[in-house]
Amino acid sequence: MLSSSFNLLKLMSVIPEESWLFTRGPQSVRLLRVEHANGCTLIVKGPETETMTHQFAHVAECMKRQAEIEQNLLASGFQLAQTSSDRRKLDRMWRGADHRRAAS
Repeated sequence: MLSSSFNLLKLMSVIPEESWLFTRGPQSVRLLRVEHANGCTLIVKGPETETMTHQFAHVAECMKRQAEIEQNLLASGFQLAQTSSDRRKLDRMWRGADHRRAAS
């Protein structure tokens, strides 16, 4: 089910619990799964400007639909390029001088 633009913008302001990026050449599709008090939302962004939002009462239903979409992407030549956990694992330690002010 597609939601209104307002609801999509409201959901996008929340940091998704999990996300997956699939690529095929210059094309990309990002899946975002957000769990909330009313169940779970699966947002599919791409390819190009297409965005679909699916609402589910239960996380298990959301995960099942996500698996179906992932299988369709893989079958059509997309590859998993990045997961949200990949971004968290990146070493973001600053290697330069510490220019922060000392606490007063």
